[in-house]
Amino acid sequence: MSNARHSGCPIDRFTNPGTFKCVTFSVCCYSFGVFLLCAIPAFFPSLQFDTAWAQSGTGAIIPASGNDARLDELLRRMEILEANLRESEAKRIALMKEMQRLKADLETARSGVTNQISASDERRIQPGMTERDPALSQEPLSAKDAKAPDSPGGLNAGWDKGFYVRSADENFEFRPVGILHVDFRGHEDERQINTNDTLASTFDIRRLRLGFEGYLSKDIGYNFEMNIDEDETELIFAYMNFGYIPWANLRAGQFKEPFSYEVLYPEKYLDFVERANITTSVAPAESIGVMAHNLGRPYMDIFEYGLGVFNGEGTHLNNAQNDSFEVAGRFALTPFAHGLEWLKKLKLAANVTYLGDQNRDFDFRPRTSERFEFFPRLPMDGARLRFGGDLQWYYGPYSLKAEYIRAEEGRSGGEPDLITDGWHVDATWLVTGEEKKIGMESGWELAARYEEIRVDAQKPFQLTGFIDINGNPVTVEDNFVRTLTLGVNKYINYNVKFQVNYEHDWYDNSFLTPTSRTGDNLLESGDVSVDKVLMRMQLFF
Repeated sequence: MSNARHSGCPIDRFTNPGTFKCVTFSVCCYSFGVFLLCAIPAFFPSLQFDTAWAQSGTGAIIPASGNDARLDELLRRMEILEANLRESEAKRIALMKEMQRLKADLETARSGVTNQISASDERRIQPGMTERDPALSQEPLSAKDAKAPDSPGGLNAGWDKGFYVRSADENFEFRPVGILHVDFRGHEDERQINTNDTLASTFDIRRLRLGFEGYLSKDIGYNFEMNIDEDETELIFAYMNFGYIPWANLRAGQFKEPFSYEVLYPEKYLDFVERANITTSVAPAESIGVMAHNLGRPYMDIFEYGLGVFNGEGTHLNNAQNDSFEVAGRFALTPFAHGLEWLKKLKLAANVTYLGDQNRDFDFRPRTSERFEFFPRLPMDGARLRFGGDLQWYYGPYSLKAEYIRAEEGRSGGEPDLITDGWHVDATWLVTGEEKKIGMESGWELAARYEEIRVDAQKPFQLTGFIDINGNPVTVEDNFVRTLTLGVNKYINYNVKFQVNYEHDWYDNSFLTPTSRTGDNLLESGDVSVDKVLMRMQLFF
């Protein structure tokens, strides 16, 4: 045997096992190559190969010289196809990575810290929160930010913090939503001054809301929600959100006006059983109108706004006596979004609403958490201005929030404006160490809030229909209430939460307290210090 080399394998003796394997491999490769060159014309007759072959002196198989051009063309095409395949694979991998990144960004937007708001938060910024981010908003998403480019058609159903039906390309989604608040309110027997209602310790279905939300396409979101109680069914949300322009979404229907982070927070994300007194009494809630916004999608992660026009009468329609529209705006900055870690989630915001002359029997009803109205209802016949600002800060297991709101309401007959203003400061600490965010899923949390609210008519007036124990008319001008709230929150999971609050109120005007009314028309100096315990079990999906 000669010491020839074939396919790079040394050949000493055929009896050598390694040599035998190399020769066998070479023969197989030779046979397979001949098979391919013979089979190609059979399976691809359009290539018109000449199967005449010549054999070189070294045993290498070469094509007849007349077919060189055709074989070169075939090899060139194969190389082009191989290059296109490699390029397509690279693009596919890049698209998959981009899709994964966008999905991660979407999850961050849903659970991060921003102002709005969906609807319904509360989720979620709602299509569009804001609201799924603090204040965020409860705002449902206005549209999916990404989709799988090669997803097949059809619908998928599943559970992601709630039941959903979703298209395979993620451009359509339908989610049933619901929230149940079962409360206990413990306090002394009380009696309203403005009505004949009495208040006492009680269990209460504070909220029972049912609805649905989602998006019809990549850029069209929707939200519908109703509240059910023993007396009536009330429409809370009914709107569509068009997200064709990320920095200028358009929302139309009935939804929350852009004012106050605490109002824009969905009820399911509140740190306390009830909102602050000034927020409950003065800040606008749901109204019918249209709004341009980027709530939940701040520009460069820094600037966020909402600017809209509304009826200004809540869920009521305008009429001949009240035909002015209310303009509402909210402008928020996250100035250190790209700066120091402990300041990244600091948000500062300013809010304002203005409504022209209106004729109303009364407007704001200054009240406390157990719904006691601590100032008489006065007729309003003039313009209404509301303004204020708020601060939100999140870092690790801590959060700090503060807000100031002032309202000025015009009155007829030359009477001075009725002034209502107040502020509150809230702090929370997750003692179990979880990171504080909207939509907590576990942990024990301590919470504390101090607040003040003042109502000032700027001129003494007599309370119609009331006298004191000496038979004299009762004259009032203002009232001032301070409240300290201490709370404990237990997050079982995303859908279930327990809350316990202790509240202590201090009243400045002893004739306007929960215990001042002792007869149908008799007011006397009541307790100026009131204690309450509020408990809540929340189920949300």
